[in-house]
Amino acid sequence: MEGKCSEIGAMPVADQIRYVVNQRKQSSQGGFTLIELMVVVAIIGILASIGIPVFQNFVKQAQTTDPTQNSAAIAASVNGMLGVGMTVAAVVSAVDGMVEDPTEATGGTHNISTALSSMAWSLSSGTTWEYTVHAKANATSGASPPIFVCVTAQAGSVSGAAWTAATSPTYVYFSSVPSAKTGWTQNTFTGNYVSGTATVPAGGSCAGGSGVLAAVATSGG
Repeated sequence: MEGKCSEIGAMPVADQIRYVVNQRKQSSQGGFTLIELMVVVAIIGILASIGIPVFQNFVKQAQTTDPTQNSAAIAASVNGMLGVGMTVAAVVSAVDGMVEDPTEATGGTHNISTALSSMAWSLSSGTTWEYTVHAKANATSGASPPIFVCVTAQAGSVSGAAWTAATSPTYVYFSSVPSAKTGWTQNTFTGNYVSGTATVPAGGSCAGGSGVLAAVATSGG
């Protein structure tokens, strides 16, 4: 002890003061009180309640990239069919109401890729969405685009040769015409997938409602 005191006494005054202050701080430190622990737990709970939904929403937003890109490619291919010699009426008849899932296991109307074979369109690899296409001829003859297209993408899962729809609401919509209506972001409406919105506002080339939207003959803005 005397050696320690001698060692401290040999220090400059400023260092002695610093040493005493540090020792005081160390001696005053102890365990957390119950109130302090409760405050920390409460803060963590608040942060979790805010952060988890935001993170889940971000993940779902990222997941809409696949259906949005596929839907945009479908809409472009539909109007592109006019460039290979098909009439507006023939194109509308070929694609309106057609459906396709990643497995093409159901048959029947599940033939978008067949209808768009002249455009070499196919679903992107690894997609788990089902697509329903509705098309209508532009009511204004000679106007652009000549065909209005609305695509509904429904989320689901693939197991072997079977596609199963996810729990509703699980839809992403694409309009061939950009929309300024509330809920739409240019050509897409993702509310029914991201936030569970029940009703889809009419916009672009899509009629309003819920579930599968149908194309309309005039732009809805």
